[in-house]
Amino acid sequence: MPSGQDALNAMMRRLGRRTEAQLRTDCLDELNALIDEIENGPFFPFFLEAEDTSLVTVASVRTVALPTDFGLEIEESAFRIKNADGDFKYPNKMSKEEIDGKYLNADPDFPTAYAIFGNDIYLGPTPDVVYTMALPYYKTTGALADDATNDPLWLEHAFNWVCNEAGSSVADLVMQNQKLADRLMLRAAKAKKALWKQHNAREHINKKYVVE
Repeated sequence: MPSGQDALNAMMRRLGRRTEAQLRTDCLDELNALIDEIENGPFFPFFLEAEDTSLVTVASVRTVALPTDFGLEIEESAFRIKNADGDFKYPNKMSKEEIDGKYLNADPDFPTAYAIFGNDIYLGPTPDVVYTMALPYYKTTGALADDATNDPLWLEHAFNWVCNEAGSSVADLVMQNQKLADRLMLRAAKAKKALWKQHNAREHINKKYVVE
């Protein structure tokens, strides 16, 4: 799988076989900035899907911390809580205000509702004992480095998209070469479109549709 070093080598080559150390640093900065921007936007591709099945409640505590790499809940999947009989139940999703209004002063019991707010999952009613939970979500990734040891997901699945788009930013903002920036952005757009098609295909593969 490609590493951060591989990505920077490709970007420097596409920028005209450049070798300057500062330009390489600029490429790394733009690459990390782009990935951070995408992960804080509305589109999370399939390769960032994750599920944490190790979350547990604490008796008489109504919050559980989200995974440290949590980016966004996968709405099409289902957050679930295992009851005392070992069966998973699916609590209703509410806003934090609704959880507070309905359950803040209720007696502890098996949670039947939840809200995601800040860095926590708020449960209602407050759990009376320890329960195991499973949360499907889109995760965020760490910063890339200029080395051969890391194999980040973005470079495994979206190498040409992120390298070309970040390279376009370097060509535009650092090198002041608009023609090169435009060519790289065009290539990035094609790679992004291909990934979007792949994402949609995976998203719909297990869904059933009724034709009327």
